Order: sequence, then structure tokens, then C-alpha cells
Amino acid sequence: MGNPFISEQEKEMNKELFGSTSPYSLFGDIIGFFENQSCNAKFKFRFMSGTIKDNIDSSVTHVFVEDNETSAIMRDMKAYKQISTKIVKCKWIGECFRNGRICEITNYLITQKTRIN
Repeated sequence: MGNPFISEQEKEMNKELFGSTSPYSLFGDIIGFFENQSCNAKFKFRFMSGTIKDNIDSSVTHVFVEDNETSAIMRDMKAYKQISTKIVKCKWIGECFRNGRICEITNYLITQKTRIN
């Protein structure tokens, strides 16, 4: 992961400049994996300081999926024993981007019981 000292400096600077988290570093504490590597949300995520991994490993905090990818990723996550990692619809990134803040994630979480409409 990144240099924690720089991360702390960045947080202090954001607080000084913006009064809280900069809208450009909303996802600074999130390490994400995108099931669809060409997902447009991936670019918004990176723009807002999200860290992107090419593979799912123990550092990944969020796996981002599009609506049609949910059943496959649930199966894969079980296989890799990454049960604690959040599986989130890419639409959440778009909402956060539009609002310039971290939005409520609950409606975008994918669970075993989630049904995609």
C-alpha cells in the first residue's frame, strides 16, 4: 500500500483546504477490484483517489460489479474466501461522484440474498 506518512499529510491538507475530505480523494481509503475492467466507474473511482487492484487479494476492501455480474462474483468470492470484502454495484461510485461525497452504500451492496432487477 502507499506511504502512510504521505496519506496523513494528505488528510491534514484536505482538512485545511476543504474542511474535511477533499471531493477528489473520497475513495482514498478504499482498495477496489473491478470485475469488468472496462467499467466507466473505474475511472471515476481512480480520479477520486481509489486504489485499484488487478486481482482480488486480502487487501481489497470492495469489489465493484455491474448488475449482470453479480452471481459469478458471489461464486468467485466464496471460492477465494473473501467473504468480508464488500461487493458493491458500480452505480454507487457514480452517485458519490455526482454528489461529491461518500453516499449511503446500503442500497448498492450485493449479498447472497440480493436480487438484481
